[in-house]
Amino acid sequence: MLGPGRRVALTTHVNADGDGVGSEVALWHLLTARRVQVAIANPTPIPSRFDFLVPAGSDACERASKEIEAADVIVVVDISDLSRLGDLAPGVRKARGPTACIDHHVSPGSLPAGPRLVAPEASASAELVFDFATALGWELTPDAARALYVGILTDTGAFRFANTSPRVLQVASALLLHGVDPESIYEAWSSPMSGWPGSPCPPTPSPATAPRPTISTASSSSPARSPGCDSPSVSAAGQRADQSLLSLTRQRGRRGAGARVRGRRSPQGRGRIGRRLDGGRAAERTGGGAHVPAKRMIALLAALLGVVPSPAHALAEDSTVYTLSPETQVEVHVGRSGMLRFLGHEHLIRARGVTGRIVYYPRAPTASRVAITVAAPSLEVLTPPDSTEIRQVTEVMRSQVLAVTRYPEITFASREVTPIAGGYRVRGALSVVGVSRDVTVDVAVVIQPDTLRATATFAVKQRDYAIEPVRAGGGAVRVADRVAIDCVIVAVRERAAGGG
Repeated sequence: MLGPGRRVALTTHVNADGDGVGSEVALWHLLTARRVQVAIANPTPIPSRFDFLVPAGSDACERASKEIEAADVIVVVDISDLSRLGDLAPGVRKARGPTACIDHHVSPGSLPAGPRLVAPEASASAELVFDFATALGWELTPDAARALYVGILTDTGAFRFANTSPRVLQVASALLLHGVDPESIYEAWSSPMSGWPGSPCPPTPSPATAPRPTISTASSSSPARSPGCDSPSVSAAGQRADQSLLSLTRQRGRRGAGARVRGRRSPQGRGRIGRRLDGGRAAERTGGGAHVPAKRMIALLAALLGVVPSPAHALAEDSTVYTLSPETQVEVHVGRSGMLRFLGHEHLIRARGVTGRIVYYPRAPTASRVAITVAAPSLEVLTPPDSTEIRQVTEVMRSQVLAVTRYPEITFASREVTPIAGGYRVRGALSVVGVSRDVTVDVAVVIQPDTLRATATFAVKQRDYAIEPVRAGGGAVRVADRVAIDCVIVAVRERAAGGG
């Protein structure tokens, strides 16, 4: 059903919000990677504030009715009610293929028959798309991860609303490991009319108890972009809804964390009535705090859609998480160049503040992830031996080269892990002074029951990160553009709650 060459139409409610658009865009990336012909076909144009998310060629809202009619499969996200599809409702009702649904709202649903993944305990539909992709072993590209992150930010009010759960924070953390850059999302989304929390126009709140302003059921053939927050009526409605939601959040907070905005309490008072599949049947319950993905229901949805998990992922349901220990060392070797380089010094720089996590899948190592952060102010110059020169070089490095006040962190997030002799080849994004570049590092790894030790040496060029090497003597003596980085990573296995 979702095989190569099939046509899939993705759609969401009238006046799409960040969760609807983010879920659609992520699914577009995931399915396009599998050679499925995908189109985003919404009943109203995608608000312009999400332009930074929408891939070229994906937006078919101007011809939405035709895409719905031609689709082999329709996937509706963030709603279960047919009436929320505006002018597209008749076409969806008469669709020749099945209509699948991924939604996190409490609703009996009125969509045509088809596979369902409905989970009121989830904080956002984007969270469910993440679960679905993870269960199938589909790789999340940075673009897909960014779209899901925007969806989660929207429906949790940037993690302010009472529906922010431990589980959704875990998902957000996983998305960061997949290359999400929160600062770039904020910059793209923080214009005065963007809908970023705290801007003049708040995001449309998603909990079922808050009003959802519906301003238009215009024909899907309309070529104009949705005004988004530009319309005073929309802004006012959104502000009223946001105020209502924040009031409700405060009330829920006074009653305790158990009384969340979304979902229904189970009769026993623990957990929630969870993922529902078809006809609103309760598929399973989840106990305690953070909910777990409903593997049986996701598997059934996948079977109904004709997709199967990748063999590697099927072997990698359990992972081992390692936290970097203080024994970890990162050293930078800076050489000298220029006509009078023999008069200069080579410098050894050591990072004192290194943190991070390694998520390792023993039976499917290519699914492993690495995230490392170096506190830029912790970098210290160790050579040359003269203490006065060390202080001077350290000050230049921190203030002029790395601008540590503005860019306090240097980060690495893996994108791809490939086994090689004696270890792994890790490709990832290295971000320095706000500039991110892909680097590939061959890592020697020794894994023991409770520890992981990895060593690696690689080189980068300062100019790749818009850093001009420091010069002296009119340029006759200067720091070399190429710097070598030695890493000795020592990580300790995290213990699950309650031992294990």
